[in-house]
Formats: sequence, structure tokens, C-alpha cells
Amino acid sequence: MTLATDDRPARKVFCHGIPGSPQDVRLLPRADIQSIYAPNLLAHSGSDPLQGFAHDCNVGGDGRTPLHLIGFSLGAMVALRYSARYPQNVARITLISAAAPLPLADVLSRMAGAPVFRLATHAPGLFRALTYAQGALAKHRPRLLLRQLFASAHPSEQALLDDQTASQVLIAALNNSYCANRRGYRTWVGHYVQDWSADLARVTCPVTLWHGEHDTWAPPEMSDALSRAIAGPTQVIRLPQAGHYGTLRAADIP
Repeated sequence: MTLATDDRPARKVFCHGIPGSPQDVRLLPRADIQSIYAPNLLAHSGSDPLQGFAHDCNVGGDGRTPLHLIGFSLGAMVALRYSARYPQNVARITLISAAAPLPLADVLSRMAGAPVFRLATHAPGLFRALTYAQGALAKHRPRLLLRQLFASAHPSEQALLDDQTASQVLIAALNNSYCANRRGYRTWVGHYVQDWSADLARVTCPVTLWHGEHDTWAPPEMSDALSRAIAGPTQVIRLPQAGHYGTLRAADIP
């Protein structure tokens, strides 16, 4: 793909959370969801899943229109690493509740997913077993699994479990990550826990980072660290009353 030379708007491509699913896009506010392409990141589980995402970016496109990548949570890694590899293809990036490389911000001990990331780093066999156990819960007791995952979340986040649309989106995320595409989920988490911070110096397009002050999955310091490390111009927008998914529901996508 080469960048368009005309003034057509960029094509929006959504990188969902990990765990997550393309259904995450339904939580974006005021956005014309029909105009946002949301591929399933977890469908790719080979040695280079980013290449699979690059193929997805070309599906339905004309090969010339630049991309506006929207990355949520660990999907931020996908957006940033794609931009680092194919900078000529990306016009801008919007990151929501972005998870930064773990060495970049010393906040692992305060992340709700810390036990998972530690297993993925130091005990991949146990991490694999955990995903099977989570898959059984996702299949038979999804709301119990959601309550476990949200146990340390801000009260505003826990309220999402009583919202019909949000709960449908969250259950879809569980099924996609722990049942239908378990291997893809493990693959991307494995890539996340590696040190990919060097890629940020190759991200040269404008980046906007939305982050909630009450985010327990990706503490807000992560957006600050990303802003300092990204080579291109950045803007950080903090939401004082929002958590992880709350920021997804509040972020303004131009």
C-alpha cells in the first residue's frame, strides 16, 4: 500500500483489545461504526501475526487510501507496531486506554493483568493452562468470569456488567479470546510481554492518546510514557472519571 496523494479521508481500522473481539468497536461513542473496519486480530496466531493484520488492512481497501488506526488497550501495540513497520501507510493513530511496553512504564505491579503477563513471560505452560481454564468458564459461566476479571476495576467499570450492550461486547471478547481463538490470544500476549519499545521511535504520524484516570488494566502513566517515546507529534487527553472501558465509551474519534 502507498499513501494516497489526494485529499480523501483516511480509512479507519479498529484494533480491538486483547482479550477482546471486533465487537469492542460497538462501545465507541458517537462514531459511525459502519465506517470503521474492525478485523479479528486473534485470527492470526503464526510467528508474525502483525503480517496477518497487515493483510487485513488491505481487505476491502483500494491500496492507496491512508489509514487511521484506532487501538484499544493491547490493540494499541498492534496499531503502533504496524505504523512502525509500514509508516507510509498510516496517516494518524488514536489510542484508547493504551497498554505501553512493560519496560517503558514501571507499573506492572499495579496492572490488573499482571499475573497473566508474568505467566506469559516466565511460565508459558501455565499461561496456556490458564487460558484453557478461562475458556471453560467463558463457555459455561461467562458472567462469573467477568466478575472475576472486573473484581479490581473501578466501580464505574463494574457498572458495565449491568449494561446490556456492554455485557454483550464483553462476553463476545471472552468467547473470542478464550474459546474460538485461544491460540491467537496467547500469541499476541506473548508479543506484548516482549520489549517492543524500540518500535516507537519509528512511529512518525500524529498520535492522540485517550486515557482514564481510574484505569486499572493500563494505568494512565502508560499513555504518558508512550507520548514521550513516540517520534511523531502526540496529544494526551485524560478523563478524570473514567476507567479502561469507560474511556472507550467516551473517546472522540474524528
